[in-house]
Amino acid sequence: MPVLLVPIHLEQGLLARAAVRNTGGAAVEAGPKDGPRLVAALNGMLSSLPHHTAAARAFAARHASFDPHEQVRRMADRVEDLLAERSRTPRRAVFAG
Repeated sequence: MPVLLVPIHLEQGLLARAAVRNTGGAAVEAGPKDGPRLVAALNGMLSSLPHHTAAARAFAARHASFDPHEQVRRMADRVEDLLAERSRTPRRAVFAG
């Protein structure tokens, strides 16, 4: 499914760039004078649905083996490893006196 993103914050802009790169979606800045660009981007997406369908299928194929539960487990394991490593590292005095 094509996605048209209209980011208004920095983090949304970063996500929008990644989405455009990975899914073939589109992103338009959300400034007060960007209305015509938004309409043009939406019309462009609607006129090229086959391209977006192909991009979505390619994305799904690249990530077919992705398991969100496994990803959460791996992330939690990594956090635990980092915390364990930190607790083994001697702490240095902040103030020398």
